[in-house]
Amino acid sequence: MTGSSDGQIIIWKYSDASRLHAFVPDNLSPVRCVQFDANKIVSSNEAGHILMHDRSTLQEVTFFNKHKNVVDYFEYAGDVLASFSWDRFCFLWDMRVGGGDPVARLKDSYKLYSGQMTGYTIVAAGKGLTVWDARNLSAPQAKMAHNNAVDTYCVQWRPSAQFGDCFVSSGSQGRIDVFFREGESVDTYSMPVHSKRDVYSVRFGERRMVSGSGKLVVCDFNPADAAEEEVEVDGGGGYEDVDTDEDEDEDEDEDNEDEDENEDDNEDEDEGMA
Repeated sequence: MTGSSDGQIIIWKYSDASRLHAFVPDNLSPVRCVQFDANKIVSSNEAGHILMHDRSTLQEVTFFNKHKNVVDYFEYAGDVLASFSWDRFCFLWDMRVGGGDPVARLKDSYKLYSGQMTGYTIVAAGKGLTVWDARNLSAPQAKMAHNNAVDTYCVQWRPSAQFGDCFVSSGSQGRIDVFFREGESVDTYSMPVHSKRDVYSVRFGERRMVSGSGKLVVCDFNPADAAEEEVEVDGGGGYEDVDTDEDEDEDEDEDNEDEDENEDDNEDEDEGMA
């Protein structure tokens, strides 16, 4: 299932990539995020709206429209939905009550691009990371940033009894930041692996990290080893670039330039011999 800048949500068939259904959830407003399960399709858009549709009928079930700017990302679990917006707010919604006010408003100091909600922990990504505990929303639990000038577009975190919470974020300037937080202590490491390109997505597991900008970069990465060694994370043994069409085009241009230079050299040699 995909959502795009033309305002459409398209449901695809896995086996042959054919289009099964397409619908426009909200007056052609560009879709920024879409998630679904067996019963519902939830989407957010640049108008600041979040809409829920019935999976079988594609009819709108409810909506949430209190954000005043782009809702770049949201997550839901059970009946709770957390939305992250350019208006600098993370709203928590009761999905059973559509059209009403959010049950909580968490204000950040910068527009929010992404976030994660796992258990009682809510992490928002804007300028660095802001962490809240849903059981006490009076103030953030922590704020973490390697460089306050860098926009943070994506975050993933995993708790661990072994080395504390591990937060991995990606953003502008081609860098991935890794934070280990245990109590009040925060250790920060940086991975400049994307040549200063904006990195819009990052995911990590037990042994690998994958991030994407103009190309995909796959790094060897073990958060447990990195936390124990307390050294800068540099890929842990190398990384692999996965070329996109854009990179292939650039390579072709470079090859063509090399051929032109070779032709020029041959012409110069011929003139010299003459």
